[in-house]
Amino acid sequence: MGAARLSAMQVEGVSACAKHFPGLGPATLDPHLKLPVIQTTWQEMDKIHLIPFARAMRTAVHSIMTSHPLYPNLDSTPKTPATFSRKIVHEYLRKGAGYKGVIFSDDLEMGAIRELCSIGEAAVKTAEAGHDMILSCHDLQAQKEVYHVLLEAYRSNRLPKKELEESLARIEMLKGRRTERFAARPATELRAKKEQDAALALVKEICDLSVTTLKPGQALSPSGQITVIFPKLSKMADKIMIEREVLDETAWITQALKSIGSQTQALLYDLDATSAQISSAVDAAAGTDQTILFLFDAHIFSTEKQLLEAVQAASKRLAVVLLRDAYDVEYVQDGTLCITNYGFRVCDLEASVRKLFSPSAVPAH
Repeated sequence: MGAARLSAMQVEGVSACAKHFPGLGPATLDPHLKLPVIQTTWQEMDKIHLIPFARAMRTAVHSIMTSHPLYPNLDSTPKTPATFSRKIVHEYLRKGAGYKGVIFSDDLEMGAIRELCSIGEAAVKTAEAGHDMILSCHDLQAQKEVYHVLLEAYRSNRLPKKELEESLARIEMLKGRRTERFAARPATELRAKKEQDAALALVKEICDLSVTTLKPGQALSPSGQITVIFPKLSKMADKIMIEREVLDETAWITQALKSIGSQTQALLYDLDATSAQISSAVDAAAGTDQTILFLFDAHIFSTEKQLLEAVQAASKRLAVVLLRDAYDVEYVQDGTLCITNYGFRVCDLEASVRKLFSPSAVPAH
């Protein structure tokens, strides 16, 4: 199915990227936040995790992205995640598997990499491992540091010029597949405004269509009191990108539900929720007509699972929004409305809120 999708994408004008090489499935920690360790052997990788990448390469996928975990049975060098591993990236993927497309790193601003070294040094280690494209996705100062440190590594001959030239050729080949995308166009304020408006409209349409009801239940009513229990996303802003609009979570909740016309109270919790936060959430849920619980990763954070269980038991009417993925649905009781939009960008959150209050969009239980 993955091969069919990437093939169709590339035929229709979007270069696909297979990720996260060599296989992130066994990770028990989120590399956005912490450094996972995966004990899988090469034999297990060949049998399970490398099969999709082999199929993607046979389908001529234009790029592959690596992953941040430590794989001590694949490369035993200390403090060497796949991102820094020449054995995994250059020797196995580029030479052994013969992959000829562009190899991307994952975002070097993630918590997993921050545990190991500065982002500038991480960028050089990533280039040395054999990547063509190095990602620093959100922080301007981090991007500047990456640029200057890479430039110095080039000037000091730390990075072999022959491999840099080969990377450049692969990048130019990728750009050559998308000549229209990279064609110079006249930049005017009017065109920029038109393109921005069109992009925002498309984002809203995509987000509204992608909200998925995982468990049917009763849509929420705009009348009455609503308690919103929401994770402290701002506490992760030093590790992953949290948009400015939700750095003040309470203000965002108030604004998002303002058009509903109901009385709203917001309670915030840490991902490692404290017993006091759980007790406060239970009291609030028991004392209000309707409760919305935004859940981040209960299958990773055990106290967040406890929060869900306690709030489910106390709520008169509950809706659960899974912010990251669908995995936590197994902890949600039948009859409780549970939806996800697979992310916590503002556009995802706003679309989820619209869905919760749309009886026509929520299947009846």
